[in-house]
This record gives sequence, structure tokens and C-alpha cells, in this order.
Amino acid sequence: MFVDLENMTIDFKTAIYYFQIAVALAVAAVPEGLPTVITMCLALGTRKMAKRNAIVRKLPAVETLGCTSVICSDKTGTLTTNQMSVRQMVTCGSSDADLVLNAVTGSTYDPKDGNVDLGGKALTPAQRKLAQICSLCNESTIELNEKGKFRHVGAPTESALTVLVEKLLGGEQKASDSVVPANDEFASSVDKVATLEFTRDRKSMSVITRASGANELLVKGAPESLLERCTHVMTSNGSKT
Repeated sequence: MFVDLENMTIDFKTAIYYFQIAVALAVAAVPEGLPTVITMCLALGTRKMAKRNAIVRKLPAVETLGCTSVICSDKTGTLTTNQMSVRQMVTCGSSDADLVLNAVTGSTYDPKDGNVDLGGKALTPAQRKLAQICSLCNESTIELNEKGKFRHVGAPTESALTVLVEKLLGGEQKASDSVVPANDEFASSVDKVATLEFTRDRKSMSVITRASGANELLVKGAPESLLERCTHVMTSNGSKT
């Protein structure tokens, strides 16, 4: 096939005419109510997901999720129930080379769901100090909602530590209407002077407390960040080595 490009002419009027016909046919092929129907379907899908505690910010995300076959995620609350619980507690024993491991049962925010296996022994000063840090270096709490279920207020990780304190010391408290009496006892025993929030650089959270006129710095965070700043450890009898 031979095309003479030099002598070829283009009729722009005819091209524009056929282009207009193509656009008209494309528009006519789409029903007028289709955008409304699509929006309603996506809205219903969003509502159905909201009932399962999955919040969708943009409607097209529902369609994308429906076409997804594999989801890779490690963020708590994305694919999980957004509940965290402590499974094991570690403190120093009689020396800095001796570690005491205690299993913790229970997987909900109910302080009475499970306990800490102390092997029939009493709490050591080191374990009490750990409970104090978990309670005071913490901005969360646990409450009982109108449905009779325990829910966390604050970060799930901190709420798990709040529950751990109750499992350790809740049985020592007097009868109280509070859901977290052991944590309330720690809070009333000291004054919080300042709070240094968690940052990516420090990888830790710190709280300065004052009791009997003396200040004390309580810190929690990533082990690799804290250990390099430590000079002593507390053994089971409360001594520092």
C-alpha cells in the first residue's frame, strides 16, 4: 500500500464532525443514572464496613478493597481488633545476670482476665518498681462502657501496661468502684512534674514525678535506646548494682 504524503490533504471540518459524533455516542452509551447508582453502591459498602469498625475516608477505596486479593500490614488495629496485652514480664533476679521471667495470661482489657504467674512468690521490689513505671509513665486508662465491656482510652500499648499493673497489684487494693484501683493508687501517691512525650529520636517516654520533696525520672521505651543510657540495674531485693 502506497500513501502519497506530499499531496495528501486533511479535511479538518470532516475530522471535527466525526470527532463530535464519537463523543456523542460515548456519552449516549453511559446511562444518566449510572454515576448516582455507583455512588450509592459505594456508600452502602462504606456503611457496611463501618459496622465492622472499618472507617473508609474515600468512597473509591471500597471498590479498590473489593478487588484486593492480598493485604500486607503489621499495624495493630488495621487487620486486628486493636487490642494489645502483655504476655511476659522480665525483671532482674538476685544479680544482674539472673533474669526472672513471669508469664502473663489474658488477652483483653479486662483486668480480671488472666493474671501474672509469680510461682507462688510475693512481689519483689523490682517487680513493684516495674509496676510503678508502667502505671505512671502512661497516658492511658481503662473504662467500662455501657455494654459492660472494657475498652481502652489512649494508646493500645500503654493500655496493656495499665492492665498489667492491675493484674500485679489489683488484689492488694481495697474495695473500690474504680476499674483500675492500683493505677489510681500510684497516681495519688506522687505529683507529676513534667512529661516528655515519645519521639522517634529518643524512642522513649519519660515522666518526672515528685514524692516527699524528691524528684524521680521514670522512663519506658525501646530496649536498645534505654540500655545504652543505663548505669545500674535493680535486683529482686531492691538493691542497685
